[in-house]
Amino acid sequence: MRSVWDIPKGQTAVIAALEPSLNKEVVLRLHDMGFAPAQQVLCLQRGFLGGPVVVSVADAVFTLERQIASSILVAPAA
Repeated sequence: MRSVWDIPKGQTAVIAALEPSLNKEVVLRLHDMGFAPAQQVLCLQRGFLGGPVVVSVADAVFTLERQIASSILVAPAA
């Protein structure tokens, strides 16, 4: 399954799940930020040389490092 890290710039995906291996506090924080199943995620910018990815979710913009972005699983947007 693809993750937020894999979304090309300018494309949208839908959050399917968070990796079960994520720390419980990280999962709670991501949910507070709007990273919940069925939410749409738009990739606004990809970092240079594997740097962070900038995404929009729930009317907010976030920068995510690879480890976290790879733990947010997505499905193609309808």
